[in-house]
Amino acid sequence: MNQSTPPPTSQRSPLLIALICLLVGAMAGAVIANSVNQRIAAEHAWTRGVMHLLATHSGALGKAVKAGQCGDSHHHLDQLAAIEQDVIPAFSAAQLGPDFESAANKLRDAIAAARQAAPSTCAALSTAIKPVGEACKNCHMQFR
Repeated sequence: MNQSTPPPTSQRSPLLIALICLLVGAMAGAVIANSVNQRIAAEHAWTRGVMHLLATHSGALGKAVKAGQCGDSHHHLDQLAAIEQDVIPAFSAAQLGPDFESAANKLRDAIAAARQAAPSTCAALSTAIKPVGEACKNCHMQFR
């Protein structure tokens, strides 16, 4: 009888093992890359969130001045003061250094001065928030 013999398995095994290793390595690499991307996205979400809230409240103050309805300005100034405290911690991962901290401190001082002025008219509010806008603009020009 003529029996056919199967090809030797020793020649197929190294190729099969190499393909399996490549597949497992690619899957592990994808999992690691996804973890790193999620961590980076979470850090950026905080910085974007802080900047978005600052822009929302300072924008609301600017709109109030333009509309001549400045009665709610104290709420927005208080919110700016609260959110400003997160600026330096939110950007700490970026390691922007002492120049960034100085710019953030100028924003803090401008917000504190605006709150202390306690503007009761739109003209007073406009004057009070101008340094806040300038501090934001200067920081963005330097670090954006």
